[in-house]
Amino acid sequence: MTNNGNNKKTDALIVQIYDVITDPEGWPRVLDRFAEYMGAESACLFYSDAVLNELESVWPSSRISEFVRQKANYELFASGIKIYRQIPKVVTERGWVTQNTAVTQYRQKSDAESHDFSLLTSSLESYMGQSMDYAMSPLNFRPNYFDLLTLQYARKPEIKLEERLAECNHLLLHFARALDLSRPFLLLERRFRTVFDVLDKLELGVVIFGENLDVLLKNKSADRILERSDSLRLAEDRSLQPVHEAARKNLAQGIYETRVRRGEQSRSRRLLLPRLNDAEPYFADLSRVEDFYPHPFGSGGALVMMLVDPDETSTLDFSHVQAMYGLTPKEAEVGELLARGYSAAEVAEQLNVSPNTVGTHKRSLYSKAGVHTRVELVRLAHNINIPIFGSPSED
Repeated sequence: MTNNGNNKKTDALIVQIYDVITDPEGWPRVLDRFAEYMGAESACLFYSDAVLNELESVWPSSRISEFVRQKANYELFASGIKIYRQIPKVVTERGWVTQNTAVTQYRQKSDAESHDFSLLTSSLESYMGQSMDYAMSPLNFRPNYFDLLTLQYARKPEIKLEERLAECNHLLLHFARALDLSRPFLLLERRFRTVFDVLDKLELGVVIFGENLDVLLKNKSADRILERSDSLRLAEDRSLQPVHEAARKNLAQGIYETRVRRGEQSRSRRLLLPRLNDAEPYFADLSRVEDFYPHPFGSGGALVMMLVDPDETSTLDFSHVQAMYGLTPKEAEVGELLARGYSAAEVAEQLNVSPNTVGTHKRSLYSKAGVHTRVELVRLAHNINIPIFGSPSED
């Protein structure tokens, strides 16, 4: 390949390395590209944090991902990491070194055996069906966390490992910078992932975004709302883009109030996001990430937006509204059907009563619940079942 061709491949790989800063779980894709670029069988990235244990990570390229996922092998990796953590003590500068050299130096300095490490390499070679040579390099030298990039090569006479590794030492700095910068985003993903899974079951959308509306994390329910593109959508640059002018204004005002008005009792701001075609608006709640988790890296202005789709009624249980506001059974019946999207005429037909009777029950329940419109009724019902909204301040 020409030098120009090599330069293009290198530039494309560097771009892909930095693309995963806000999406750390994209590292396996980068490692696939890197292994191919290096002519290696596979690559693996290790991350271990002595302070923030939830950041412990092993990212393999696809060639060995199934091997790593197997429980016994993952336990071997965990044992191997204990040895890997010591590598920066013998490899004191960022740069490729063969694994045999690093482990030999480690043994000489520590008088430790690497029995678990030998089991790991032999298990990997059995999985790959060939003898392997290994190379590694520490990336960042920090007292509280450790990271390491490794490559696995088929052992062949024609592969001049040291020469090949020397040609790509310049890429290690890019890996180190990208991994260092991705650390806060990895922490966000790990801490919010369980919450996201729970809120998905409740059909509640969650989006975490930065100062320029760049989306850092989102759950499946938020994906469904954004895919409709009737109020907000996800732009090609992964930023939130309002498609309704009123939604743009309300979101901008909500962001301003959430970030600027820090001394108020309610830290979250609630707002309506109007939709195209006069559909019922989405209900949104904005909070700062640091209100959920004190951020060890600084807040960075990241916000959490929770979204309720008024068309999604599976989470509605009007019995809570009935109990809280002392509604009669008939008022509760009418209220639940209205909240689920039925018109007054459809409610009358469903309950086999006159429209005037429905109107009477509707006025009574609106008065008791302190609402004036169907939108307020739906928001009230969602708020009682999923109490995410803050103080009852007006939008």
